[in-house]
Amino acid sequence: KWNLKFSGTRGEDAETFLLRIEESRELLPVSDEDILHCLPFFLTGIALYWFRSKRDRLSNWNALKNAWRTRFGDPDFQFALREEIMRRTQGEHESVADFLSS
Repeated sequence: KWNLKFSGTRGEDAETFLLRIEESRELLPVSDEDILHCLPFFLTGIALYWFRSKRDRLSNWNALKNAWRTRFGDPDFQFALREEIMRRTQGEHESVADFLSS
């Protein structure tokens, strides 16, 4: 049981929801087709209505993620992520591997 829910209300983290699905898929491999069929069981409210209206146009997991981020994602997420990457510097005693993975 994955114990995931997303309603699409303001304040919910759309990225974390996608990440939790991907982490769950690592433990229990599920095809793109199957996850798209199962997704309504994880959704409620606005998110469920949105998915039902888009289902026929979402051909795979990547298409869903892109549409999901457009609809529910933080519009400043990509900008903030890019800024964080640009500001990040390697610490004096930090290994290259640690720097690249953080």
